[in-house]
Amino acid sequence: MNNIGFLEIITLIALVVYIYFFLKEFNRGKYLGRLILQVPRDFNIRASIFFWSLLGCFWIFLLISKLVNLSMYADMNPIRSLMIPAVSILMCLYNILERINDKEIREKGIKIIEGGIVYWKDIADYRWIKDEKLEIVLQLNLRSGLTKEVTKIWTINPEDKEKVDMIFHRYLNIEK
Repeated sequence: MNNIGFLEIITLIALVVYIYFFLKEFNRGKYLGRLILQVPRDFNIRASIFFWSLLGCFWIFLLISKLVNLSMYADMNPIRSLMIPAVSILMCLYNILERINDKEIREKGIKIIEGGIVYWKDIADYRWIKDEKLEIVLQLNLRSGLTKEVTKIWTINPEDKEKVDMIFHRYLNIEK
């Protein structure tokens, strides 16, 4: 630990940040409210989970190979040789967890990957495109003071359509 440089400091900061993200994701019920409905995952989410799983397996293999051959890396800083794969594994696990918890309808809003939580006050409208396609119009406030309209399309199970209508009527106060 005699040579702690810029890379080691960045790695330690990333480790602390990912631990914070994990704690926030596991305790999301406290600030997002209870889960009302989990929308089924589409192909893109499942493919993304598969990608992050493969990438995580690569980093796990790399970490195990470094641990098995630890004597070869004895002269290297342990933060540099072991922490980078460990932080990368945490990053992969966090991304998998975030995608598993995507498209949740909760008491305080909906959860999406791109924006985290979208509160009910930020949802401008919704409509059914086809029998199972729900189009949600979000009115996002940017930090510059401008607003941006974003449209998300979710595929809903047919048996959940009435429940989703009831939830959106309750929280949005929109007459449909």
